[in-house]
Amino acid sequence: MPCAFNLSAIDGPELPNFGREGYAPTDLDWIHKDRDRDADVHLRVFRAPEGGPRWNHWSIDWRVGSSTEGPMKAGQSAIRKLEIQQDPGHMHLTNWGPRTGMVDAMTAAAQDAFFLGRLSLAQRKKLECIAAEEPVRVPDGAWNCQQWLKNVLEKAVEADLLEEDTVTQAIDSAATVPNYKVSKAEHDAGNSRYIM
Repeated sequence: MPCAFNLSAIDGPELPNFGREGYAPTDLDWIHKDRDRDADVHLRVFRAPEGGPRWNHWSIDWRVGSSTEGPMKAGQSAIRKLEIQQDPGHMHLTNWGPRTGMVDAMTAAAQDAFFLGRLSLAQRKKLECIAAEEPVRVPDGAWNCQQWLKNVLEKAVEADLLEEDTVTQAIDSAATVPNYKVSKAEHDAGNSRYIM
């Protein structure tokens, strides 16, 4: 049954090989494994400095480790993330598949997170497969990470991994997150909230 939330109405040609060119970004999965336990999964919004909510970056993530579980600095957590990103020097988005990276407490607190569900390891692995197989569109100025993520969530609901009402609420809330106001000093220094 189709979802009540009409996800990506934007449809266009797909990039070959999920947009992958060159070397994949760092993945710390070899250090911080996703353990066999239930975990809260979130839709996370990284606020853009301008352009309105449509320019905010969306991803799905869950915590896989903390400073007590492996070699990392105090106050950091390892998170498993599903997203598409624009790589330096490329004019398109890329789906590198699931990756594990680090986030510090201050950065995590500055982002907006919306609960999607509490999933077992087996369910998270299915969600990873859905995201890893979701294509990336040729750049057209309209399609972005938000449409990609909505497609992933729609398929997760259809696969009975997530509850439709919870996903709809998370998407509606994420769509209203305002931009992050960057001070001139932060802009000039090139400070970024993106960790991975």
